[in-house]
Amino acid sequence: DRQQNDDFKKNKIFKLERRKMPLFWLELLECEMIARAAKHVLDDYLSSNGATTATMPAQTVASFLCALVSEGEETAAQTEKRTSKRRDSEPDEDDFSSLTFYHAGGEGDAILPPVRSRYDVWNDIETEIGRRFRYNLTLFNRPGKSGRAPYMSLLRRICQRTGIRLAAKFYDVGGKCLCSDGGSGGQIIASYPISALDIID
Repeated sequence: DRQQNDDFKKNKIFKLERRKMPLFWLELLECEMIARAAKHVLDDYLSSNGATTATMPAQTVASFLCALVSEGEETAAQTEKRTSKRRDSEPDEDDFSSLTFYHAGGEGDAILPPVRSRYDVWNDIETEIGRRFRYNLTLFNRPGKSGRAPYMSLLRRICQRTGIRLAAKFYDVGGKCLCSDGGSGGQIIASYPISALDIID
């Protein structure tokens, strides 16, 4: 640094390099900003539309977390290929159906909000980060696989901030996700890598 300043004063170089924060600090700070923004965005999702989301909170939370710990959304072909390899121990449509309230009051006039896509979730998160911290993310939600986004620590921190408890198991984070499954029929919604059955509290 001192040598660069001396060279700049003697006009040997015309531009000083920007001082950069160590990458591990940047990871830590961005992870914390996302976790704090996620708490407010998830609260907004759960209380939107007169709290009609309260009829399916586990699914809303699972889809929200799936969007945050992935690089992109699966195509229909990728979902079909993944589900064809499903083992008997994994949840199926009957398991997801048991989590859904079909008669939640309101004389049937309550309109359930759609589960938001990965793009919508990240858009809301980045808007909240911009509003609260005046910052643009550089590691998370960037096109292409960066390999630097620490998704497991992000998932852990979001769960700590929001009070969510997940089942202890392996979650395939950092890949493709499925936030909502429009082809499952009715109100049954699947999500991947985190399903509604993985939400304990």
